[in-house]
Amino acid sequence: MKLELKRKEFLKSWQTAERFAGTKSANEAAQGIYIKASEDGLVTLKATDLKTSVKLKAEGVNILEPGEAVIPVLIFGSMLKKAEEDELLIDITTERGFMKSGKNKTKFAVIPPDRFPAISESPDGEEVCAVQGGILAKLILEGNSAASLPMDYPKYLGTCLLRTDGNSLKIVSTDGKRLSLSQCFCDTVKAEKDLILPALAMKELGKNLSAYQDKNIRISANEYMAWFSADDIEFS
Repeated sequence: MKLELKRKEFLKSWQTAERFAGTKSANEAAQGIYIKASEDGLVTLKATDLKTSVKLKAEGVNILEPGEAVIPVLIFGSMLKKAEEDELLIDITTERGFMKSGKNKTKFAVIPPDRFPAISESPDGEEVCAVQGGILAKLILEGNSAASLPMDYPKYLGTCLLRTDGNSLKIVSTDGKRLSLSQCFCDTVKAEKDLILPALAMKELGKNLSAYQDKNIRISANEYMAWFSADDIEFS
């Protein structure tokens, strides 16, 4: 795989992905970000800590040779941030990669892509509703605010409830002493659901929605997973 990167543009996509990577996981592949450059010109990034995940389209990339790899988050992220040139060349083989920045060439290890944990995607779930990103971010900020962070025992104190009921979408949380609830009118409800979701993951989702204020976020779910999807990104 060989890629030309516009550093500043690509770094924004990379930093979104790295927030969801399992940097403290015992799974080596989960400590990296999966990158795939397809022959159709699409570059996809995936990251997971085995509980929460993100899949997004990478910006600022020109594909010279398609391919796929898992790149260590901390090492490569540091290289991206420290690079002085805005035009970078990335050349990745089976076992190692090279970053060329001006006259500098840096080597880094890579992980085989088949070791990366499988990430379920939204077609695996039932469509629940759709809501504008700015509204969902407000619901998360208000409705998730009473959750116990970090998660305490019992575990539900570190979660929030997302409920679709009739024409409304609600998010509610409690730490056992206080309770917060935020709701909005939602005329796109296709299934009435009660979803118990990790409060920390929802907080991170709310932060990332700042770039999707005016876009519809599609919510879908099954018994084990919930997905929040826009055109070029999917959180789960």
